[in-house]
Amino acid sequence: MSSTQQSTAQTGNAKGAGIGLFFASYLKNPLKVASIVPSSKALSRLVASHVDPKEPGWTVELGGGTGPVTTALLERGVAPSRLMVLERDPGMAAFLREKFPTITMVEDDALNLPEIFARHGITDINAVVCGLPLISMPKDVGDKIVELGRDAMGPNGRFIQYTYSLFSPLPYERFGLVPVSVKRTLFNVPPAAAWAYGRAPR
Repeated sequence: MSSTQQSTAQTGNAKGAGIGLFFASYLKNPLKVASIVPSSKALSRLVASHVDPKEPGWTVELGGGTGPVTTALLERGVAPSRLMVLERDPGMAAFLREKFPTITMVEDDALNLPEIFARHGITDINAVVCGLPLISMPKDVGDKIVELGRDAMGPNGRFIQYTYSLFSPLPYERFGLVPVSVKRTLFNVPPAAAWAYGRAPR
């Protein structure tokens, strides 16, 4: 087997392992995973396109899963040294840690964001990319995660959420946010959209 064939085989094996791990996590807790397969490459790139890698500060991804959005963020140009990925599932967290050894990988709950940021000395956040199924969570939990992400953002920061709905996945006015960009893709099953929110003018 040539080195090219071996590399392709390894990539395929890693992708297969990731899909299997994602599906197993879905079976274990469908309400917290909310999909039986990871986000498509088209959706992941759409989400990442809302992040400006030239802006100072960190990009924080909530719910890394098996890493399709993480991969897209790195391909977008986000520096690994300024990328934190949060994943509470131990199996997925271990998978991400091995797949992306140069990022800051944290196995923890998004409700602990202030403690996590303090522990890692992170104060300047450019974008919060939320891959968590907020709509299927208890309302108080989902609201708290949005509030913590919003409060952590810098004045020009973005809170990014993707959805399979035609409408905003967040009641943004309630959180003092406004949509600044909406992008859609048909190349996902089902079709999806990525919304980016900024702070509402005072």
